[in-house]
Amino acid sequence: MRVLQVHNRYRRPGGEDTVLANEARLLREQGHQVDLLEVRNDEHDPQTLGQKLAAARDVVWSAAGTAAMDDALGRFRPDVVHVHNTFNKLSPAVLRTAAARRVAVVHTLHNFRALCANGLLLREGRPCELCLDSGRLNAIRHRCYRGSRAASAVVTFTGALHLRAGTFAQRGLRLIALTEFARAVFLRGGVDARVLRVKPNFVYPSAVTAPREQRIVFVGRLAPEKGVDLLLDAWRRLRPPGWTLDLLGDGEVGKDGARDGGEGVRFLGWRSPPEVMQSVAGARFLVMASRWYETFGMVLVEAFSAGTPVIVPALGAMGELVDDGVSGFCFTPGSVESLVQTMAKAIALPPAAWQTMSEAAARSYEQRFSPATNYQQLMAIYREAIDEAAP
Repeated sequence: MRVLQVHNRYRRPGGEDTVLANEARLLREQGHQVDLLEVRNDEHDPQTLGQKLAAARDVVWSAAGTAAMDDALGRFRPDVVHVHNTFNKLSPAVLRTAAARRVAVVHTLHNFRALCANGLLLREGRPCELCLDSGRLNAIRHRCYRGSRAASAVVTFTGALHLRAGTFAQRGLRLIALTEFARAVFLRGGVDARVLRVKPNFVYPSAVTAPREQRIVFVGRLAPEKGVDLLLDAWRRLRPPGWTLDLLGDGEVGKDGARDGGEGVRFLGWRSPPEVMQSVAGARFLVMASRWYETFGMVLVEAFSAGTPVIVPALGAMGELVDDGVSGFCFTPGSVESLVQTMAKAIALPPAAWQTMSEAAARSYEQRFSPATNYQQLMAIYREAIDEAAP
């Protein structure tokens, strides 16, 4: 099978880039031919009014993006086009370009951009569904994209236009939601159920091993929406003797939090992926305290691959991916008291019970998030799109 991957990279590398690379590797390992159409958001930074208007136009419908797609289709002649991100230089119009050529298209919805200006269903550090419940103009009113009404209007109009125009419901198109929770959100937003499929991301198993220590580890941006302040508050109240809380990542909470994190807290800053896995593999638990839904949570799956149980809020994707009491623990979202009680329960877990939970986490990885499982799911979606796209 010939697969053309299409991706618009953001200025800062993120989870979408990892997913793209993992899927390319997986497909090549299985004997498929893979090519890549890629642009980067840091290639041009508009300064003048004319440049900004041109950039806004390209967000809605990029002539350069559709031309690049048309050229790649003619050159590579793929059986299926797999689109990962179109924002902001490619635009959703590239989906229509491929469909016009009767080429199967699969589009992974890594975020909620089609329904939400900032793509996260997040406002002021908390989940927000105003646009789903009472109209998209709320995004403009609240300046949800980059604090700008004009920029928010462009992104909001783009999503509304392409939904109404049927860009996300064409023949031979399949959309991948990463969780059942995300699928339900897209259905509420007006996406056609006929084209929506659920397939989680996956990670390759890590060869990293480390002796288990009495540590709980957090990996991610040190930002309010990640609930770092809530986590630190809970840790100060708990103060478990002999235990350490390691925070890996940069962000705005770091400097202030470092002064009052309490005994046993270590702010370790940004770490390379191998260093992150080393820390996760040697910890007793990984903790996430996010106030927002999280579109997936790759670090959660990485923890499972290392047999590390997790502590997460029962919120959005996180509560769906974790079997409470089996592969980890869930706590009440936003509740310091619940997080304190849940961490206390995790820390008090007897060795044999922890080992059972660790094995369950590893088993969940193998059954749901391993390359072998994901390959079967991906091929089923590809074949479905190809069969429907055929003249």
